[in-house]
Amino acid sequence: MMMLWLWLAAAFASPLELEEVLDAVDTRVPQLAAEQARLEQAEADLLARRGAFDPALEALFSGYDKKNPRQYLRTGVRVDTIYGPSFSAAWQRGVGTFPPYDEERKTGPAGEAVLITDVPLLNGFVVPKARTELQVAAIDNAKAEAKVRDAMRKLHAKAAGAYWKWVAAGAKLQAEIKLLEQLQGQQTALESQAEVGARSRLEVLDNKRAVMQRMDAMAQARADLDVAALNLSLWFRDDTGAPIIPAPDRLPEMPESDPILPPGALDQAQPVRPDIAAAELAVEGASIKLARARLDVLPKLNLKGRARLPLDAVGKTELYGGLQLDMPLLFREGIGSRQAALADQAWYRQQLRFAQDQARTEVEQARRRLLWAQERVRWTEEAEDLAEEVVQMARRQFEVGAGDIFQLLGREVNFVKARKANIEALLALRLAATDLIAALGLPPEATTD
Repeated sequence: MMMLWLWLAAAFASPLELEEVLDAVDTRVPQLAAEQARLEQAEADLLARRGAFDPALEALFSGYDKKNPRQYLRTGVRVDTIYGPSFSAAWQRGVGTFPPYDEERKTGPAGEAVLITDVPLLNGFVVPKARTELQVAAIDNAKAEAKVRDAMRKLHAKAAGAYWKWVAAGAKLQAEIKLLEQLQGQQTALESQAEVGARSRLEVLDNKRAVMQRMDAMAQARADLDVAALNLSLWFRDDTGAPIIPAPDRLPEMPESDPILPPGALDQAQPVRPDIAAAELAVEGASIKLARARLDVLPKLNLKGRARLPLDAVGKTELYGGLQLDMPLLFREGIGSRQAALADQAWYRQQLRFAQDQARTEVEQARRRLLWAQERVRWTEEAEDLAEEVVQMARRQFEVGAGDIFQLLGREVNFVKARKANIEALLALRLAATDLIAALGLPPEATTD
C-alpha cells in the first residue's frame, strides 16, 4: 500500500508538460464555451431556415345551419420550392345549399381535387427571399464554426504563453534560491572565520546584507511564480471546468534548445487562419444578399394556375390561369435595399483585406522576434558562462585571501543577472515560436523540442 501511495504521489508531482495544458483548452474554458454556444445558435437558425421549404398541411372546415345550410371541408398540402414556384394539392368537398356568392365551393358528394401553382416570373424567381435566407444561414453557420476554430487558435496561444511564463518564473526562482543558498553557506563560513579573527566584522555584515537582499529578491520571484501559476490556471482546468493552480513541484526545466518548427514555417508568407476564412465567408454572405437586393427593384409578376378535378359525375373539370402584377410606383424600398447591400458588401471586403494584412503582419512580427530571440539566446548563454567562470575564479581567490567580499558579492549578483537574462531570452524564444505558429494558423503541437 505504501509503495502504491508513493507511486501515485510521484505521478502527481510529475513535471507539467505543455501538451497537458493544451489538452485542457476546450469548452471547459468559458471563452470557447461561449463561441460553441454561438455555433449551436447558428445551427438552430439554419435548421429553422430549412423549415421554410417543409411541406405544410392545410385544413379548413366550416358549417352553416340556418338559412342555406351547408358544410365545407378542405384539406391539402402546400410546398414552397427553393427556386420560387409553389405548389399545392388539396381535396375539397362542399355540400348543401350555397348562395350565389359562395357557389364556387360547391362540389359533388365525393368532392374534388384541386391543384394550384404560383410561379414568380421576375422578383422572386430562382432567388426567392426564403432561399437567400437559407444560404445566408448556411454561411453564418460556417462562420460560427470558423470562429470556434479561431477562438481555439487564440486560446491555445494564450495557454502556451502562460505556460512558458510560468516555467520561466520557476527557473528565475530557482536561480535566486541557488544564490541565496550560496550566500547563506558563505555567511556561516564568514561568521566562523570572524570568531577566530580570520575575517573582519565588515565582511560578515556585507555578506549578511547581501543575504537580506537576495531573500527580498526570492520573495519577489515567489510572488511572480504565484501570479504566473494563477494566470496559467485560466486555461488549465479540471473535468468540472474549475481552474487548476499548478504546484511548484510540477515545474519542468526551462528548455535551452531551439524549438523545432514545421518545415517552411519561417518562409510561409500567406497564413491559413480561421479568422480569414470567417471574413471570406462574410463577403460571400454579403454578395448573396446583394444578388437578392438587386431583384427588389423589379416588379412582382406571378403566373398563377389552378385546376379543379371532380371525383364524381357532378361538376366538370375547370382550368384557370392568369398573371398577377404588384409594382411600386417609385421603387424606393428596392433601390434603398440594393444600395445598402452594396455598402455592406464593400464593408466586408475591406474587413477581409484588413484581416489578411493583419495576419501577414503578425506572421512577420513573430518571425522577426523569433530570429532576434535566437540571437539573444546565444549572447546571453555566452554571458552566463563567462559570469559563472568569473564567479568561480573570484570565490577561489576569496578563499585564499586574495579578494574582498564586496567584489565577490558583486560578481555573484552579476551571475544571477546573467542567468535571468538568459531565461528571459529563452522565454522570448518560446513565446515567439508560439506566436508564429498561431499567426500561421498551424496546430499548437507543430512546435517540438
